[in-house]
Amino acid sequence: MNTLETIPMANTPSNSSTLSTPPIPKSILTRMFSPVSIGHLRFIIMDCPTESSLSEYLKELKIRGVTDVVRVCEPTYDRNLLIEQNINVHDWPYPDGGIPPAQILTDYLALVEARFGNLTLSKEIIQDKTVTVVDHSPVIAIHCVAGLGRAPVLVAVALIEAGFAPLDAIDFIRKCRRGAFNAHQLKYLIDTYKKRSSKSSFSFLRRAGTPPKENEDKSFFSKVFIG
Repeated sequence: MNTLETIPMANTPSNSSTLSTPPIPKSILTRMFSPVSIGHLRFIIMDCPTESSLSEYLKELKIRGVTDVVRVCEPTYDRNLLIEQNINVHDWPYPDGGIPPAQILTDYLALVEARFGNLTLSKEIIQDKTVTVVDHSPVIAIHCVAGLGRAPVLVAVALIEAGFAPLDAIDFIRKCRRGAFNAHQLKYLIDTYKKRSSKSSFSFLRRAGTPPKENEDKSFFSKVFIG
């Protein structure tokens, strides 16, 4: 007789209960989601859910009216669970701590324009940080692993396209998501990224009507972000 088959399993927890994790407290889950909203643009920056935490994240995504989730890290959960709840999932991964390739930027901005239409915000909306509340308007949630690098970069790109100057976009996002961006990403947004639309951006770190000097942002970056 195989003695292993006769060992009783009573009084032992089931596999499912052993592997299950307690639900994430609402107060903590709420802090994991960082809304970035201005005008008609509505984004959420968040960290990466796992298979075990996805159900809690999904509840919060639905409460917040999220229509699209952009994953810029490698998958850690089944995207079909979101799709079944009518949330579109877009997989555009790129290296941790890095900057988005041109094709990902093209695809991402196409999504942003498809959801929000014309991205351009007026100077008044940018200055006053006005949010236009519209029922059932789209919300795009973006996550990397910790929600501090790759995801904020994509939101910053959208804000720059909408009319923010790079430094203003960085400041606005950091007020919503503390610790966002590393030095490499900051330099990319300030020095390298070129706005694709023709409208000129409006900076509130400069006096209105004063054209930027060629090395102004580079000098600011070096002094403030690098030291």
